[in-house]
Amino acid sequence: MSGHSEDQEEHSVIRTEEPVVAKPGSFVITWGVHMNKLVSEIGPDWIHWTLHDADYRDSREFKDDADAYLKYLGENPGETVFPFGNKYLGKGLNEFDDPGYLRWCCEEEWTAEKYPEWHKLTLQLLQMRYPARK
Repeated sequence: MSGHSEDQEEHSVIRTEEPVVAKPGSFVITWGVHMNKLVSEIGPDWIHWTLHDADYRDSREFKDDADAYLKYLGENPGETVFPFGNKYLGKGLNEFDDPGYLRWCCEEEWTAEKYPEWHKLTLQLLQMRYPARK
């Protein structure tokens, strides 16, 4: 009798490259520096770059999920994760309430240059949460 039953096998979590029908961003990346991470754990700029500029990857499932996730972020910018910094790296914008820091980040040229998708989504979130007073 082996120590591994079929029931145990069914409940094992194995991340595989397969179509995602659940929440956008649930696709598991199976290559490169972000191997074994969910699309939702990666900043939007890497996703955008992979979809539009990288020529080494042609996974229809990844592209479908990444497109859906970028659209989801456009509708829910607070779900965008920080692609930089020690304190907030990998955390969603919804995880803290510091509009001053977000504004400062967006005023810095390097964020617009290096992280244009993050920059755009962060500005969108700021406008949604803190509309300009008239």
